[in-house]
Amino acid sequence: MKNRLYYLKVFVLQHRIAVLSVFLVLALLCALTTVRRKPRIPQTEADFTAALEEGEALFRAKRYEDAFQILVYPAGHGLARAQYLMGEMFFYGRGTLRNPTRAFENYLGASDRLVEAKYKAALMVFRGETKALPKGMATAWLGEAAYAGYLPAQRDLGLYSLMSGDYERAYFWLTLAQGDGNVRTKKARATAAEKLTDYQRGLLETEINGFHVRK
Repeated sequence: MKNRLYYLKVFVLQHRIAVLSVFLVLALLCALTTVRRKPRIPQTEADFTAALEEGEALFRAKRYEDAFQILVYPAGHGLARAQYLMGEMFFYGRGTLRNPTRAFENYLGASDRLVEAKYKAALMVFRGETKALPKGMATAWLGEAAYAGYLPAQRDLGLYSLMSGDYERAYFWLTLAQGDGNVRTKKARATAAEKLTDYQRGLLETEINGFHVRK
């Protein structure tokens, strides 16, 4: 055993430079794998589009911190999808600290091009998380999103109508929103239906069957 240790010491001393080099290479490789790659700043329209695609892929993979570092560029450049995803991360605190103000700013920036952003901005007003938009405007936006066929907006408009006692409007929107598979939607629709006569439901079904999405 002593002889083995002796020869090992001799080997290390004779090849100390090579051994040290190996350790240095291993340390460098370890450092490179642990340090996060700094995203390249986009310069052209193609770069911003590519950054959006990369950032959205990371977002879908739930790699929110990496997605945030990349999506900040196309969002700042005004790409609606990137602004919406940044709003989601600020709203839910994914990849960054939760910041309702920044979330609303990003939703608002994309609201004229993305129905889901318009819906989220309006929803924040109804939840009392921002006063940056008048409630009347938020109501109008919620209606626009519902008429655009966005199921969450149809569901919420139906629920608000039910709470306010407008059972016909509640039945109308909740019937359209049934495709969301939400148990609450189905229960609320059943509650609204109980408040209506067969005649009222018949008229509403005709209206529902003739519903056309507004772009």
